[in-house]
Amino acid sequence: MKKNAVFCSIFILVFLATLKVAADMGDVNCNQKIDLEDAILALQAIIQKPLSDSFYSLESDVNNDDRIGIEEAIYILRFIAAPPEDYDITGTWSITRTATDINGCNEPSVEYDVFTLSQSNHIVSGTDDEGTALNGTISGSVLKLNLIEYDGDNTLKIDYDLNLTSETTFEGTSTFEVWQGDSLVCRSIRNVTGTKG
Repeated sequence: MKKNAVFCSIFILVFLATLKVAADMGDVNCNQKIDLEDAILALQAIIQKPLSDSFYSLESDVNNDDRIGIEEAIYILRFIAAPPEDYDITGTWSITRTATDINGCNEPSVEYDVFTLSQSNHIVSGTDDEGTALNGTISGSVLKLNLIEYDGDNTLKIDYDLNLTSETTFEGTSTFEVWQGDSLVCRSIRNVTGTKG
């Protein structure tokens, strides 16, 4: 009897280790809800060792680094404290970026752009007016987007930290960086506003 129970337990563990379960960002244990248990698992991964992907779905990884860590723990705790409102940011947004600290970048002090965004649960994707891909997440009123563009030896990276003030407006900042190999060429900080429609 004990032999059968041990064999059955091993079989179940092997089966679970090969099973990929669809999950939302932050749902570390794949039980289709984000709760304190997910935060505890993420914190345990920080102080012990990273969880292997056999114990969680990669969809629970909020920053796409293929592991569970502090970013996931923070996301989960914020989610528990303030569950997302039902913002739908899908649509076309008019964007204004105003430089506050140009810091070596040869950029205009005011720029205008158009983002076309779509949303699936907490995942946001889209393009700017030049067709460059935007990717990010939304949690409550917090919208985080990033854009990476490669131009020969240079890499352009823009990170947006935005707060939705309604379903049709947001404001926040963007960090614009140009890298040449491993060397930062310039960085600028801009205030950003956006209006949908």
